[in-house]
Amino acid sequence: MSSRFRIRLAISLLAIASLALPARPQTSRGSVAGTVTDVSGAVVPDAALELTNKASGVKRATTTNAVGIYRFDAVDLGLFDLKINKAGFNVFLELGISVEGNRTTTVDVKLQVGGNETVVKVNAGTDELLLKILRYAVETSSPGRSVGCR
Repeated sequence: MSSRFRIRLAISLLAIASLALPARPQTSRGSVAGTVTDVSGAVVPDAALELTNKASGVKRATTTNAVGIYRFDAVDLGLFDLKINKAGFNVFLELGISVEGNRTTTVDVKLQVGGNETVVKVNAGTDELLLKILRYAVETSSPGRSVGCR
C-alpha cells in the first residue's frame, strides 16, 4: 500500500470514529444564579430567595451563602419571578426571568436599605420572548389557519 493510501485510510477511520463519540447531553432544564449585594457593593449573606414558575405556580427556595451567592439548579424551562427578602432591606421582586435549557440565567441584585417597600423590576426580555413565541406560532401554522392571542 502506498503512503498516500495509508494516510487517506487513517483520516477516514478517524472521521468515522469521531462520529461514534457521545454528543454533549441536552437538557430540558436551566439554572438561575447570581450575587446579592447592598447598594455599596457589600455582599448580603443569608438572604431568602424564592423562585416562582409563572405557569405552574411552583415555588423553590434557597438562601445566599456567606459571600452573597445563590443558585437554583435543574429549573424547568419558562418564565419565573424571583423574590429576595432580608431583614433591614426592601423586598426585591424581579418579574419575567426567562430560563432556557443548558443555560444559566444570571440575576445579580443590589438590595436597598429599608424594610417597608417592595422594589419591582420587570424583565424587558419578556416581551422579546413573547414575540419569538408568536413568530414561531405563525411560521408553523398551516396556511389558511388563523393564529390568535387572548
